[in-house]
Amino acid sequence: DLSDWWSNGKIRLSVGTLGNQQVGYYDYIQKVTTNNLMNDITFDGNSYVSYATVSAPPSSDLTWEKVTTYNLGIDLSFLNSRLNFTGDIYIRDTKDMLTNGVQLPATYGTSVPKANCADLRTKGFELGLTWNDSFNLLGSSFSYTVGAGLGDYHSKITKFDNPNRLLKNHYVGEELGEIWGYEIAGIFQTDEEALEYMKHVDGSAYVYSDNYSQGPDSWRGVRAGDLIFVDRNNDGIISPGESTVDNPGDRKIIGNSTPRYNYNFRGSIEWKGIDISAFFQGIGKCDWYPGNEARTFW
Repeated sequence: DLSDWWSNGKIRLSVGTLGNQQVGYYDYIQKVTTNNLMNDITFDGNSYVSYATVSAPPSSDLTWEKVTTYNLGIDLSFLNSRLNFTGDIYIRDTKDMLTNGVQLPATYGTSVPKANCADLRTKGFELGLTWNDSFNLLGSSFSYTVGAGLGDYHSKITKFDNPNRLLKNHYVGEELGEIWGYEIAGIFQTDEEALEYMKHVDGSAYVYSDNYSQGPDSWRGVRAGDLIFVDRNNDGIISPGESTVDNPGDRKIIGNSTPRYNYNFRGSIEWKGIDISAFFQGIGKCDWYPGNEARTFW
């Protein structure tokens, strides 16, 4: 009896691994460059001495990155396949990512070779809903389709050589796209409010000293209209601390630059050999921190 309204049902499960060979062409070979000339040494008074150089040692076990995807999906159709739903959830593990190798002391004498020493895990989902139908219009078949889709994902670092979890580099547990910054409690409304606040915060501290110590005397100091940086750790100084995850000073994660919740709407009609289709797509959430390319913002 279900077939009267339920047309199709399918559960899908897949596991697959692919290699990413985009790790360079001959990066595993140490190269010797000849015909270099010394600009200050000559044996005959005319021609400079030539010499050869050896490139930095490469990693001895360089290999492909490996991407393993686990996917669980479901396909459903109802009302003679006019209403269709597709859903997928997945986990993608990227192993042996090519990145900077284990940190070496300066006595090593050259750059640290890249190695397969980082892992990444991505979790996400994709949903799709479609309605299609047809009927007779003025003696010809009129068919139409409307649909919508929604997807999202986020990625986290699961392996990286950064034992001190310095914020200037990736670290285990980092969600890709994290934006670290200072928390803003608003804007000083009066000079008196700014002066009172600076009695409790070091005026020569990090953000205020850089931004408010230059210019004419009448411009210097914190005043009405300036931002109120929050002293989150209550140490009397607005600073980045040790710039580590465990001691970020007064900074915190204030956003993420990864595009989230990608959605789309689509539709089409066909009648008497004429067809029209439209597709719209967008991003539901994406944080942006203006940098040097946005001077007019600042």
